[in-house]
Amino acid sequence: MEGAPVHCSNEVVTTKYTWWNFLPKNLFEQFYGKLANVFFLFVIFMETQPSVSISGGKAVTLMPLSFVMLISMIKDAFEDCKRRKSDKEANGLYAEIYNTEKREFEKDKEWKDIKVGDFIKIDKQHY
Repeated sequence: MEGAPVHCSNEVVTTKYTWWNFLPKNLFEQFYGKLANVFFLFVIFMETQPSVSISGGKAVTLMPLSFVMLISMIKDAFEDCKRRKSDKEANGLYAEIYNTEKREFEKDKEWKDIKVGDFIKIDKQHY
């Protein structure tokens, strides 16, 4: 038996992105989950080939695809901000924890700080 078991945090995290992974992760999702974006990216590539292109080697589809992807990125960022706010509210709620020294329940821990082994009081009227 090697030491005490390690338990995960009680913190709620439903966000998909962080400030440093938003662009690469969102671009991946834009092309992995949406076949139309992959098709138009292929069309853009073909437009740059003068032997195949009817646009003279200019990627005319690039602007519409960029616009659609930008709108989708803005929507995803907005939704993720709402998730982050909701997570912060949920993690900031307080729970009544049983204090074994005082032998009573105290309202002293945020939900994110509850650990395995804590006795919490669940009030029926909150549900």
